[in-house]
Amino acid sequence: MSKDLRGTGVGSRRDQPRNFSGLNVVVLGGLVMDVWVRVPSIPEWGRAVQAEKLELLAGGKGFNQAIAASRLGASVCIIGAVGQDEFSEKILNELTSANVDVVGVDIVRGATAPVTIVLSRAGGDTSFVGWKNANNIHVDAELVSNKTHLIRNADVLLSTLEVSPEAVSAALRAADQPGCMSVLNPAPPLERPQHKPSDLPLHLVDVLIPNEWEARELAGKRGLANNSVRDVAMFLNTLGARAVCITRAQQGCSFLRRGIYREYEAFETEADDTTGASDAFCAALGLHMSAGYETEEAIHQAQAAGSWTITKHGAGRHMPTKEELDLHRDYLEGLRNH
Repeated sequence: MSKDLRGTGVGSRRDQPRNFSGLNVVVLGGLVMDVWVRVPSIPEWGRAVQAEKLELLAGGKGFNQAIAASRLGASVCIIGAVGQDEFSEKILNELTSANVDVVGVDIVRGATAPVTIVLSRAGGDTSFVGWKNANNIHVDAELVSNKTHLIRNADVLLSTLEVSPEAVSAALRAADQPGCMSVLNPAPPLERPQHKPSDLPLHLVDVLIPNEWEARELAGKRGLANNSVRDVAMFLNTLGARAVCITRAQQGCSFLRRGIYREYEAFETEADDTTGASDAFCAALGLHMSAGYETEEAIHQAQAAGSWTITKHGAGRHMPTKEELDLHRDYLEGLRNH
């Protein structure tokens, strides 16, 4: 199906930033409880370190992207699953408090919420330990097929690989219609050998947004270290993705569409917690492109959203509003120009 990807140029900044109150966004992804721990270092086996801080924070890439899109002003619904424990209740409460519609969330009787241990150190570096638990919380194609009416009314679909490839495929098929922009953040990478890139219908993805490691994993042998980022983006484009944006942390990001490849330098930002940076970036890029912002402007806004998020810890609860994002973007541009 031919689709018009709005924001096709690389023009200058818009004089009149628009809000996203008319956009309907559906998010497909994970809902977990993060046990966030600030440590000076990760201990070796048999050693111990004293944590500097510990917090329980609702999270997951799906959760973070839903909060980010809602904070920017869009109408947001999330598709996922939780259990019936206190953690699950906290996750749902935080979503509804952020004006995210949870009608697409299944509550699994007798199950407990998945948990992710987030180890963070000064400077924003993070490591993760996931615990899904054998508790029957599965977001599969059947669950998504029961929610396709939500996707068919969407302007933007934001999805991640926290759920099964079959679920993502079902969502992408439902979103393959004029007026709906599909954004896939392929994180975490597919589990091998159970799944492979061909399990994903990348030809249905409007904007594929991996980080460099995820991009190379998705590209398989063609993502080897001796291949340039441009080569990897080109290969992912040949697999079907209509546009490929590879995020590269302090090195900025690379964007490829219609044979045109460009690199964008990062804004300089002192990081406190990088956990939600990619989620803020994905949500902001999808919304700005869907709203008709030029590609270059949409990318700069997405970079500013990621920059805002890493200055604070607790990813989901610190996503910027549209006003905060525009002001932060002006601040970053001012630093860059002086």
